[in-house]
Amino acid sequence: MHCPMRKKRPTRDSDFSAIAVPSMYCSGYLDYTVETHASRSMGVMDEFRKQELLCDVVLHVTYKERTVDFKVHRLVLASCSPYFRAMFTSSFKERHAPEITLRDVCPQVVGRLIDFAYTSRITVGEKCVLHVLLAAMRYQMEDVAKACCDFLTKHLEPANVIGIARFAEDIGCTELHQRSREYINTHFNEVTKVDEFFSLSHCQLLELISQDSLKVLCESEVYKACTDWVGWDMEGRAQYLHALLNAVHIYALPPKFLKNQLLSCPILSKANSCKDLLSKIFQDMTLRKLPPAPNRGTQLIYVAGGYRQHSLASMEAYNPRRNVWLKLADMGTPCSGLAACALFGLLYTVGGRNLSLQNNTESSALCCYNPMTNQWSQRASLNTPRNRVGVGVVDGCIYAVGGSQGSTHHSTVERWDPESNRWSFVCPMSVARLGAGVAACGGALYVVGGYDGQNRWDTAEKYQPDTNTWHQLAPMSTIRSGLGECVSTSGTHNEDMRGVCVWRVCVCVCVCVCVFWPFKEHFLGSMLIHAVSRTQTRVCPSRMKNAVGDCPSPTRFAPFGKISGKYRRYCQNVRPFLHIPPLPVFAGLVCVNSHLYAIGGYDGRSQLSSVERYNVARNVWEPRAPMLYCRSAHGVTVHHRRIFVLGQFRH
Repeated sequence: MHCPMRKKRPTRDSDFSAIAVPSMYCSGYLDYTVETHASRSMGVMDEFRKQELLCDVVLHVTYKERTVDFKVHRLVLASCSPYFRAMFTSSFKERHAPEITLRDVCPQVVGRLIDFAYTSRITVGEKCVLHVLLAAMRYQMEDVAKACCDFLTKHLEPANVIGIARFAEDIGCTELHQRSREYINTHFNEVTKVDEFFSLSHCQLLELISQDSLKVLCESEVYKACTDWVGWDMEGRAQYLHALLNAVHIYALPPKFLKNQLLSCPILSKANSCKDLLSKIFQDMTLRKLPPAPNRGTQLIYVAGGYRQHSLASMEAYNPRRNVWLKLADMGTPCSGLAACALFGLLYTVGGRNLSLQNNTESSALCCYNPMTNQWSQRASLNTPRNRVGVGVVDGCIYAVGGSQGSTHHSTVERWDPESNRWSFVCPMSVARLGAGVAACGGALYVVGGYDGQNRWDTAEKYQPDTNTWHQLAPMSTIRSGLGECVSTSGTHNEDMRGVCVWRVCVCVCVCVCVFWPFKEHFLGSMLIHAVSRTQTRVCPSRMKNAVGDCPSPTRFAPFGKISGKYRRYCQNVRPFLHIPPLPVFAGLVCVNSHLYAIGGYDGRSQLSSVERYNVARNVWEPRAPMLYCRSAHGVTVHHRRIFVLGQFRH
């Protein structure tokens, strides 16, 4: 049988035209996608470009009397650049022009952008990134611009950030400019040490230091940056010092620092109007006539230490805006019963106890937490170990009040001088007190309540550092120990809190709680001590529940975020701590809007949920809405007109 030869595969158009297509008697449809089709097609286009095939336009790139030609396809450039899309599709003369000249741009950079248009990949050295970003912004190649911004953001440092911020602003790169400004705000103190800082104009410096988002440990850093900038060119810049000082939060400066500047700053000796301004402010500080100092940054509530079957070393921070808790660096040693305060932008923890099945040791440690570095360091130890000690800050010194060591309850008081890093004894209190409420106000140290091992006190006394004497005050209406007090920079202010980030410190025997500003990625910090509160407990708060709060009109408590228990907040207008009269045991005391709030506590028989408010003008205590839980051994602090109560112990 003779078989016909197999037909050859058609190759010409006429061969295909002669083929009959059979009928299909089925339903359905074909849906097929080749994922690599686009990249393969662009790869072929790139080969055409390199071989100069089907190219329909020549780019003459001229830079510094040097011209380089690039043969490309209009369609490819128009597909990835709105700039070229408009050029090739609108009524511009370049629409059909075979040749186009691009001036004042580096040919090497244009070559990189053309490579990206064909391959979706770009590789450049670090020194060329700014040039590529400039060209990408010019030709509206957003993907390349974003890649450059991300790269530059990762490589920001004090030595280059000002130049990059300026460059980003000049080329209209909003994202990079914003990130650079955030870096400058966060690393302000480091940035002011580099040469680029001194190239700022007075307007640029004024804009920088006027931001409330500036993150500094102490306002003295802002002041010194201004005087250093003026000193760089004294003759040309002295005229701007007064305007710069008006942007500095002068009332937030530590009084000792301001006094030293008035005595020894060479720039002030040549600027009489500025010296007069600072002298007037220093006089106001001396007379306690201090207006509210503006706050810089965002405030967090910090909780350190505590007890849960054993003393804890952990520290966490609560962000009220985001309702989240952040884990921070642990303390060096587990500790409960500690006290805390803030001084010149740093958090200090004092005393406490390390309690576990294997250990029960009172502490004499003074530990310092730096929010800029998220690190702890040691300072000089107390002369006497003190558990459930109270602390306060007056005239730039830390006072450790009362506490206990074993069965011994202290009436003694120690003072720490940060300049000499030494503790010294001052005049003792009239009685021994542990778990007492301690606060500084108007240049004096106030101590309320407490426990001497036999008696729970309703008494209060005030210490005057200038005379080294104690004075008795009106007693509280109810016995309360473990009392925490609050001093706020809102309203009437005192110099004791100057120069620190808004540390709202509140300490429990089990936990130390503090409010200040987050630095770096998760903590920030200029500081102006906003409140100092402290409460203590003698027992393990294994049943720690939510904190408490209330709004003044409806007077009710509402829950907020929790750590290992619940927390609530109480709303009011923040006012500084003014008085110490009537108050139960292991209670919280805060000052809000010229009123004192006594919250919960222990009266020797049971834990309390009651809340009292002291009316300064009428010298009476008034009942307020009770908390949802009876509680003692809780921490209390004020944050943005709300009273936060954290933790508790309940039988």
